[in-house]
Amino acid sequence: MKYVYCLTKNIGQINIPTPGIGGAKIHQVFEEKISAFVSDGNLTSMTCNTSNIITHQMVVQEAFRVCNSLIPCRFGTIFSDLEEIQAVLKKHYDGLFTHLIKIEDKFEVSARLILSELEENKSPPMETENPKEGGQYLLSKKKASDFKKELHLKAQEYCSAMNKATTPFWEEVIEHEQCVGNSFLVSLYYLLRREELPPFKTAFQKFKETMPELKLQYSGPWPPYNFSQIQMNH
Repeated sequence: MKYVYCLTKNIGQINIPTPGIGGAKIHQVFEEKISAFVSDGNLTSMTCNTSNIITHQMVVQEAFRVCNSLIPCRFGTIFSDLEEIQAVLKKHYDGLFTHLIKIEDKFEVSARLILSELEENKSPPMETENPKEGGQYLLSKKKASDFKKELHLKAQEYCSAMNKATTPFWEEVIEHEQCVGNSFLVSLYYLLRREELPPFKTAFQKFKETMPELKLQYSGPWPPYNFSQIQMNH
């Protein structure tokens, strides 16, 4: 079995000292101007667990350190042999290489915005005289729905302001929202050129200082995981 970690533009033979899943040595498979970083293994050693996921990410990070254009593969990208990998690379070659050109010298950074329950949502539940059966349940459901809508609108305002504050320094942004209990999480993923990282971080920090009430978390730079959702169908 062959496990694929990432694809890069072919810049020749590269030594990746970081061991792969199961301690396997990392090697490359070439197809014209594309190089795939792979390791040998078996289905038993390639199970989805925390250790293997971290190993996958470490190999991708190491390849990203030495390659200026990289497509991270999803965890669990497995092929039977080298010939199958090359066949898939040939099948999707044009799309893959076009994307490698698009993301060349770029990476992603992420910002997470955490909104907790708004003050106006902390008042006690509404009470009604002689409520019908299930009335209180419907009221609580409506309040929860209104709460989510209100946090969504508030999150959109903050995200729009943050995007505007950092606009000169990123090329694309992806937004993902998630409601967890009484908190609303928004993750923003920015694609930017390497040289734009310092001014982006400065603009982000200035925005954060103007919004001390916000819970903002920053991370990166990372390989462009969220901008490389490429399917490698067999």
